[in-house]
Amino acid sequence: MFGQVSTHGSEIGGYVWNKAFSTQAIKAINLRYDESLPIAEDYLFTSTFVAKTPGQYAYDPRILYTKVNRPNSTIHTASFADRNQERKVFKQIRELEHFMY
Repeated sequence: MFGQVSTHGSEIGGYVWNKAFSTQAIKAINLRYDESLPIAEDYLFTSTFVAKTPGQYAYDPRILYTKVNRPNSTIHTASFADRNQERKVFKQIRELEHFMY
Protein backbone atom coordinates (compact mmCIF):
# COMPACT_ATOMS: atom_id res chain seq x y z
CA MET A 1 0.00 0.00 0.00
CA PHE A 2 2.86 2.39 0.76
CA GLY A 3 4.13 2.01 -2.81
CA GLN A 4 0.67 2.89 -4.11
CA VAL A 5 0.08 5.97 -1.96
CA SER A 6 3.58 7.36 -2.38
CA THR A 7 3.76 7.20 -6.17
CA HIS A 8 2.36 9.61 -8.75
CA GLY A 9 0.11 7.90 -11.26
CA SER A 10 -0.53 4.73 -9.25
CA GLU A 11 -4.01 3.27 -9.24
CA ILE A 12 -4.71 4.28 -5.63
CA GLY A 13 -2.63 7.45 -5.41
CA GLY A 14 -1.74 9.54 -2.40
CA TYR A 15 -4.56 12.05 -2.54
CA VAL A 16 -7.17 11.92 0.23
CA TRP A 17 -10.40 12.54 -1.69
CA ASN A 18 -10.84 8.83 -2.49
CA LYS A 19 -10.03 7.37 0.93
CA ALA A 20 -11.48 6.89 4.40
CA PHE A 21 -9.19 7.19 7.43
CA SER A 22 -9.70 6.09 11.01
CA THR A 23 -9.77 9.13 13.27
CA GLN A 24 -8.53 6.93 16.11
CA ALA A 25 -5.51 5.85 14.05
CA ILE A 26 -4.76 9.44 13.01
CA LYS A 27 -4.83 10.56 16.64
CA ALA A 28 -2.71 7.58 17.75
CA ILE A 29 0.18 8.69 15.54
CA ASN A 30 -0.50 12.41 16.07
CA LEU A 31 -0.79 13.02 12.34
CA ARG A 32 -1.68 16.46 10.99
CA TYR A 33 -1.63 18.12 7.59
CA ASP A 34 1.41 20.25 6.94
CA GLU A 35 -0.48 23.44 6.13
CA SER A 36 2.71 25.17 5.08
CA LEU A 37 2.92 23.05 1.92
CA PRO A 38 1.39 24.59 -1.20
CA ILE A 39 1.29 21.21 -2.96
CA ALA A 40 1.58 17.46 -2.20
CA GLU A 41 0.37 17.85 1.39
CA ASP A 42 -2.14 15.08 0.73
CA TYR A 43 0.58 12.68 -0.47
CA LEU A 44 2.64 13.38 2.65
CA PHE A 45 -0.39 12.85 4.91
CA THR A 46 -1.45 9.59 3.25
CA SER A 47 2.09 8.18 2.99
CA THR A 48 2.80 9.00 6.63
CA PHE A 49 -0.48 7.38 7.67
CA VAL A 50 0.32 4.14 5.82
CA ALA A 51 3.97 4.08 6.95
CA LYS A 52 3.09 4.55 10.61
CA THR A 53 -0.15 2.57 10.76
CA PRO A 54 0.58 -1.08 10.03
CA GLY A 55 -2.32 -3.28 9.18
CA GLN A 56 -4.56 -4.36 6.41
CA TYR A 57 -6.05 -1.94 3.93
CA ALA A 58 -9.10 -2.46 1.77
CA TYR A 59 -9.27 -1.38 -1.85
CA ASP A 60 -12.50 -1.15 -3.82
CA PRO A 61 -11.84 -0.45 -7.51
CA ARG A 62 -15.47 0.42 -8.24
CA ILE A 63 -16.10 4.02 -9.24
CA LEU A 64 -18.23 5.51 -6.48
CA TYR A 65 -17.68 9.21 -7.13
CA THR A 66 -17.39 11.83 -9.83
CA LYS A 67 -14.14 13.77 -9.83
CA VAL A 68 -14.10 17.18 -11.45
CA ASN A 69 -10.78 18.55 -12.68
CA ARG A 70 -10.62 22.33 -12.50
CA PRO A 71 -8.15 23.92 -14.92
CA ASN A 72 -7.30 26.66 -12.40
CA SER A 73 -6.70 24.31 -9.45
CA THR A 74 -3.40 24.38 -7.56
CA ILE A 75 -2.19 21.19 -9.19
CA HIS A 76 -2.69 22.67 -12.67
CA THR A 77 -1.26 26.12 -11.89
CA ALA A 78 1.68 25.22 -9.65
CA SER A 79 4.70 27.46 -9.97
CA PHE A 80 8.30 26.35 -10.38
CA ALA A 81 8.80 26.97 -6.63
CA ASP A 82 5.73 24.82 -5.85
CA ARG A 83 7.07 21.98 -8.01
CA ASN A 84 10.45 22.26 -6.32
CA GLN A 85 8.69 22.00 -2.95
CA GLU A 86 6.77 18.98 -4.27
CA ARG A 87 10.07 17.23 -5.08
CA LYS A 88 11.22 17.88 -1.51
CA VAL A 89 7.98 16.40 -0.16
CA PHE A 90 8.46 13.24 -2.22
CA LYS A 91 12.02 12.94 -0.93
CA GLN A 92 10.59 13.16 2.60
CA ILE A 93 8.02 10.50 1.69
CA ARG A 94 10.74 8.14 0.45
CA GLU A 95 12.43 8.54 3.85
CA LEU A 96 9.27 7.15 5.48
CA GLU A 97 10.04 3.74 4.00
CA HIS A 98 12.16 2.92 7.06
CA PHE A 99 8.90 2.62 9.04
CA MET A 100 7.86 -0.20 6.74
CA TYR A 101 10.52 -2.68 7.85
